[in-house]
Amino acid sequence: MKTLVQNTQVDTLGLLLAQQADLTTKIDAIKANLKEEGQGIYEGAMYKANVIVSNRSTVDFKQVFAECSVPAEVIARNTKVQEIVTVKLTSR
Repeated sequence: MKTLVQNTQVDTLGLLLAQQADLTTKIDAIKANLKEEGQGIYEGAMYKANVIVSNRSTVDFKQVFAECSVPAEVIARNTKVQEIVTVKLTSR
């Protein structure tokens, strides 16, 4: 693990993430208002929003495997593992 002292990229990232959080809050509020209006097309001067209502089906594979008594070894053999690299930022 590398520890860098006085990395200005870290401060820039923090400021940008703070701006992003503010924008995300505003975006989510506007989207919520449009969703409350219901399905349809809403037009502004420059953009058009299409609110679409649909149903999504998902399968709980853990439950399916349990009900079918699939052995843990079979699940392990057919499970892909992927390395994920994450950057976490905290204020000082």
